[in-house]
Amino acid sequence: MVSQGGAMPNPYMKGGKPQLLESYCCYIDILGFKKMIEQAKIDGKEKELLINLSNINKLIYRLGENNKIDGANIYLKVFTDNIIIGSPVEHEQPLFLENEFAVLMDTLLQYQLILALNGFFIRGGFTLGALHISNKVVFGSSIVEAYVLEKDASFPRIVLSETLAQRINIHNDNYCSLLNKNSIPIENSYILKDPADGKFYINYLFALLTYFYSNDDRWEKLNKHKKIVQENLIKYSEDLDTKAKYEWVGKYHNRFCKLIKADDVFKTFYSKDMEIAPELVSTQPRPLTGNGAAL
Repeated sequence: MVSQGGAMPNPYMKGGKPQLLESYCCYIDILGFKKMIEQAKIDGKEKELLINLSNINKLIYRLGENNKIDGANIYLKVFTDNIIIGSPVEHEQPLFLENEFAVLMDTLLQYQLILALNGFFIRGGFTLGALHISNKVVFGSSIVEAYVLEKDASFPRIVLSETLAQRINIHNDNYCSLLNKNSIPIENSYILKDPADGKFYINYLFALLTYFYSNDDRWEKLNKHKKIVQENLIKYSEDLDTKAKYEWVGKYHNRFCKLIKADDVFKTFYSKDMEIAPELVSTQPRPLTGNGAAL
């Protein structure tokens, strides 16, 4: 269940007093948001941009409803181009814990995918720790850590803390054990490791391979993702700072396509046409500072 803190009882409040709970916490920043608003003002489309973002954010409140298992309580806070997603750890039994975590990850993957398919690429930090979210206050060490991770992410990706990356590996092992499976397809499914810097990041395109999408729909959306990234690579060909970020997304897109090619279930759907033209992502991105600006 996804909530803004008003429609459902808020576990972060008890007897009118704020509670600090162990929680999953994700801090997100929409890249290029200032430029989007400036351009929307010039084009007379500020209201259109607002409605688009508002409609996208509404979707996250409905994503949890699509899961027919005992899911997570997910809380969302949005202010300008910053988004905070929190979910308290509420179960200790392995089966419920894995279902709770799976619902949260499915929701987060879907949210990042929907944003990308609407032209909003994000950078973020994702961790596990103390958190409080209510209508008036967001507080906790987890949000501080997530904020630092977001600033160090550099490229359009949600980077995980080491603690959370380990938690996901445990989740994968437990998931396999519960379902009597030897392995999970598409590497670690929810996350990938960047070979350039060793950081773990959310594999949001994996959402396309879940039960939310039919075969025709998933490949149509993967192609849409390809087109959006290619258009931005061409659009920002002279802006090397911005181009470096879309080159990273293009390489991630192609890496995902290669994972499809290697997967026993989905490899028959693979086509070279799924991938972004190599010449568009062939240059080496310049090193970035912590705030995402190229040196």
